[in-house]
Amino acid sequence: MTHVENLSLPLCVLHGVNDRRVPVSQARRFREALDAHGFTDGEAG
Repeated sequence: MTHVENLSLPLCVLHGVNDRRVPVSQARRFREALDAHGFTDGEAG
């Protein structure tokens, strides 16, 4: 999330709600960071 503005290539994010290592809330926060930097489904900002 700290460097989301540096992304320039397509990114596929998959996350399961039963992941024991990474809470789904972190995947949601990452998606919010992408949204905040202008990334949309299938396109870079």
